[in-house]
Amino acid sequence: QHVSADSEPTTATNTPEMTGNWVIFADTAGVGDSLAERLRTRGAHCTLVLRNANTQECDQQQMSPMRKEDFHRLLTALTTSGHDCTDLVFLWGLDTASSEQLTSSLLEEAQEITCNSIIYLVQTLLEVGWQKQPKLWLVTQGAQAVNGNANQITLAQAPLWGLGRVIDLEYPELLGSLIDLDPAITHPDILAEAIQSIIEHPIAETQLALRANQRYVARLQPGPLPKEVSQPMIWHPDGTYLITGGLGGLGLSIARWMVLQGARRLVLLSRSQLPPRSSWSLSTSHEQKLAHQIAALQELEALGATVMVFAIDVGNETRMKTLFELLQETLPPIRGVLHAAGVLTFETLPLITPEKLTPILKPKIQGAWLLHQLTKNLPLDFFITFTSPASLWGSKGQGHYAAANHFLDALASYRMAQNLPVLNIGWGPWADVGMASQEDIAHQMSLQGLQAFTIEQGLHALGRLLNASVFQRTVASIDWKTFKAIYEAQSSRRKLLADIQEDRH
Repeated sequence: QHVSADSEPTTATNTPEMTGNWVIFADTAGVGDSLAERLRTRGAHCTLVLRNANTQECDQQQMSPMRKEDFHRLLTALTTSGHDCTDLVFLWGLDTASSEQLTSSLLEEAQEITCNSIIYLVQTLLEVGWQKQPKLWLVTQGAQAVNGNANQITLAQAPLWGLGRVIDLEYPELLGSLIDLDPAITHPDILAEAIQSIIEHPIAETQLALRANQRYVARLQPGPLPKEVSQPMIWHPDGTYLITGGLGGLGLSIARWMVLQGARRLVLLSRSQLPPRSSWSLSTSHEQKLAHQIAALQELEALGATVMVFAIDVGNETRMKTLFELLQETLPPIRGVLHAAGVLTFETLPLITPEKLTPILKPKIQGAWLLHQLTKNLPLDFFITFTSPASLWGSKGQGHYAAANHFLDALASYRMAQNLPVLNIGWGPWADVGMASQEDIAHQMSLQGLQAFTIEQGLHALGRLLNASVFQRTVASIDWKTFKAIYEAQSSRRKLLADIQEDRH
């Protein structure tokens, strides 16, 4: 949730002199230009950085978000000129397509503009090694749903917030603030004034959203699981239920749970390719993971379900469209979608490359967007996305994963605003299944206060949430005293958990 912090000053009175060397990664709508002029009148030197533009003007540079050497050239040039950078304002995200105009190709381009650019920028800032670390201000517009209002949410900018939260954890001295501008305001001068006001009159927060001249800050609100309902959702034996990540341990556990609830026709999507059914009986020749998958599928069929498995990249638009055409031609109507596909790796920000970034973003971002597009006109009973608490409070070594999952958070708000069914669950670690079930990962999480819950506990929570009138929840077993102490240790401005009582479980 976002709670009001204070009124946003509409004019800058008693404004201090803004000295130093500012780098503004300028948008094409003029917010960056206006901000530069305002800062220059306060005494600052400003360099405007334009994306993929040709310019010969003084104090302007051109760069590509996909060339790290461009970032290195820019920042080292400032160093050799004797003007160490004091602040950087990132506005490139403002140029991404609106949610209404969004396509798979524009979404991929937005990931390059936001995630790829910021990772290269952070890496270069660390490599340059100035005596005093500059402050990085990450600016979006409408990337957050404030007070439940998601009518103008900009999905393409949302990953920047997940990534920014991890920057705050890995390099707290670097982040100035995450700033989300009011999507109802379009005039560049007014938007520039709002940014200037935050920078000149900061408050002790790392996450700020501006709406109608009011500042809002992010707070995690505790709450119990919804109560059991007397009339749970009806599972249609003549309907089709689709699960992505369907051959993973978690996907297969959920598939079994669905069948026990009454589902009788499942479509499981996975990157894994199963051998021909004729060889399934040769279980002794299969590796352990494959043997488990085959045994699980055979159990589903023994319980009375018809199961179809497709090896597919859920982020591949052409293949997904072809698959949905096939499903709609040959199977009963799709009644439910559960998106559990994802890849989890651990790389701190200096180690993330485009080759490591894309496999993490694609199944979560492109996959979810395609599922939304392909099912938005279908009479679904549910559309469930699985995300991670890393998108809310960040997690060291998971900048790319947090970025991907925060897109799912924004998509849930977007679907809710369009009156489409959606349930977005940020899961803590599951025991024995899921991406965090590996022993070393589970041990590391337990040291941070995150305890794994059993499959039975997780499925029970899933059932409760599915039958309740909620669209977004985080489900985790947490020792808050331990977790809060670690989370808040390095920065007094990190106040997301301020409303959580340490004795709460």
